[in-house]
Amino acid sequence: MLSGFPQELPLLLLVPKDFGKVIGNYASHWGKLPVNLMAVDEVPDRKAGFVSLGKVKTLSYPFTFMGCIKYLKKGCNALRTIKILSLIALLTGCTGIPEGVTPVKPFDVNRYVGKWYEIARLDHRFERGLSHITAEYSGNPDGSLRVINSGYSVEAGERKQVEGKAKFVREPDEGYLKVSFFGPFYGSYVIFELDQKGYEYAFISGNDKDYLWLLARTPTVSDQVKSDFINKAKALGFATEQLIFVDQSSPR
Repeated sequence: MLSGFPQELPLLLLVPKDFGKVIGNYASHWGKLPVNLMAVDEVPDRKAGFVSLGKVKTLSYPFTFMGCIKYLKKGCNALRTIKILSLIALLTGCTGIPEGVTPVKPFDVNRYVGKWYEIARLDHRFERGLSHITAEYSGNPDGSLRVINSGYSVEAGERKQVEGKAKFVREPDEGYLKVSFFGPFYGSYVIFELDQKGYEYAFISGNDKDYLWLLARTPTVSDQVKSDFINKAKALGFATEQLIFVDQSSPR
């Protein structure tokens, strides 16, 4: 449960339909969450304020809180019948697998750790405006993975970096993980194609087909790898015509 909320009081959270995707995105949270969360409870004298759900380095994530008497009026009586909701269940990012996508197996995490270059992706706001994007994975003592995502921001004239944690969703010999960059919020990291011989490239999806990446051990890959990536992703229903190929020239 989140600190700051009396557990004996009912709490209703109203969120956008894509809230799970937004905060569950495994890639990189480069700035404040682009979402407004309105939390409404039945305490009549609680005033509007902000509830901080945690920080990533210096970045905070504000969630709007509003007392229901002022904003719901007649609707407040109905709230009194609501049981205490599990905030974790409501706020946890999606960790499912897109339809038709199958995680690779076998999978050897010891071979997977190290530095990867982002070759291509579907657009999403957390990486927008960034080039020379990399992901670095290393083992943590508890068996999870340390994740460091970074990219060069042309606007800021510097590299941006964020650190997170990845865990296996099922068995450690399957390329199906969940990644979090703050608190209890996780998003799927599904490796559905992997160069089993040398672990030189990987095709990855999120919890649905809005998220797609091609990672490689080198800043560039062959045309054959790109073609295989596009063909397989297209066959699975990803919008490959919208792919962005990341600038990895002249390392920054």
